[in-house]
Amino acid sequence: MRKAMASFTSGLLCAYAVLGQALNCGVQNEAMIHDRIERAATSHAHTIKIPVYNDMAKQHLSINLTVGTPPQEFSIMPDTASPFLWVPSASSPACTPNCPLPVWNPNASSTAVDIHEIFNVSYGLTPDNIMLGEFYNDTIGIGSAQIPQHPVALVEVIDTIYDAQTWGIVGLGSNLANRDVNVPVVLWDYLYRLGHIQKRLFSVWLNSQDAKEGTILFGGVEKFKAKGKLKSAPLASVVPTPDGDSFVEWSVTLNSLTRRHGQSSYEEPITNRTYTALLDTGSPNMYVPQDIYEIIAAPLHVTLRTYRNTSYVPCSFRSSPGSLQFEFAGRDGTQGPQIRVPYSEIIYRFGMPANLGEVEELLKKCAELVEEKEPGTLRYQINRETKGDAPSIVVLETYKDAASMQAHGASDHYKELGSAIKQEDLLAEPIKVLFTKDVGGYTSKL
Repeated sequence: MRKAMASFTSGLLCAYAVLGQALNCGVQNEAMIHDRIERAATSHAHTIKIPVYNDMAKQHLSINLTVGTPPQEFSIMPDTASPFLWVPSASSPACTPNCPLPVWNPNASSTAVDIHEIFNVSYGLTPDNIMLGEFYNDTIGIGSAQIPQHPVALVEVIDTIYDAQTWGIVGLGSNLANRDVNVPVVLWDYLYRLGHIQKRLFSVWLNSQDAKEGTILFGGVEKFKAKGKLKSAPLASVVPTPDGDSFVEWSVTLNSLTRRHGQSSYEEPITNRTYTALLDTGSPNMYVPQDIYEIIAAPLHVTLRTYRNTSYVPCSFRSSPGSLQFEFAGRDGTQGPQIRVPYSEIIYRFGMPANLGEVEELLKKCAELVEEKEPGTLRYQINRETKGDAPSIVVLETYKDAASMQAHGASDHYKELGSAIKQEDLLAEPIKVLFTKDVGGYTSKL
């Protein structure tokens, strides 16, 4: 998560009817994150690997760690764009008095020490998303490591963060990312200082979109998880400090963005301008300027919906061979990393993310088509138990009585309703459609 950002958010949603306006967290390969000023290892001898869980439907990554003595487990978001570790308070204004568990009570931990530092941090794209809290030092457990006296904030969670289902964050950014708070310890760096990891770096492997989990490796890089040769990209935010060069954020320079249509080898330029790009595991989408989004979306037959300003494309683009290629600056004038991202990694699968309501809009379209054929008889719902990309649409027909239902001729009637939903009118790819009848309060599938 960023503290503030002026760029335009984009993301493409897959709809069998029509696509959506946000670029899904584009690179589902390895996002290698490392410090340009990596120090020579001395007595460090270890790495720590932990699972990172991917809830694509809720646009959310999470890892497990423990806080306090006795240890209390939390599932929280790893965020490379912020430096702080925080866990929720039971008195959070977004949910009190019925906040979900777990919540943290430092008085119940024998190792918690109040360090009298105030947590005052904003998240997201608007500066008014401010959360308040108080810092303590306490024991943190992550993987095989126990870290004594690590700063952890007890935070009053606000509505926007709670609604995003963020119930704690572990910052993996820079110590310099927020100079307004005097807590100069970031988890990955502290692991190195205490000798738990060999190198002052970490790598994030998100795995495929279908996978439930990937990994975060502190102290190393799982090179076999990447395709092609790994290359370094210098950080774009290096600043001098009394202790030598440091950095403000995990940002790199994007030199160019091109597009490949179908099986063609031609790279169509989208932009040759350079941009500073932030590597942010706390953001579910790519965020790009408006003009770049419009160029990317132009050939994808975008239909804009008013709900959250989302746009939709035909789902067939997810399986097309089209792709975007990002080229980043290299070290000392050399060619930097080039990452090709297929459309299947940029366009959300049908029904995702769950908070944007595109499935419900599809149902309304389905209902309109059937209602037009059979006025006054239709109700509809969605079967949330989906398999693959296609959820079931359940159409419920209501009759005054059994005789009325029988007069319609049940089997033929439902076949007729099915023919009313034509693929060219509604769907870019097939979707399962089930019909049910509802007679006298009883519903059964045909």
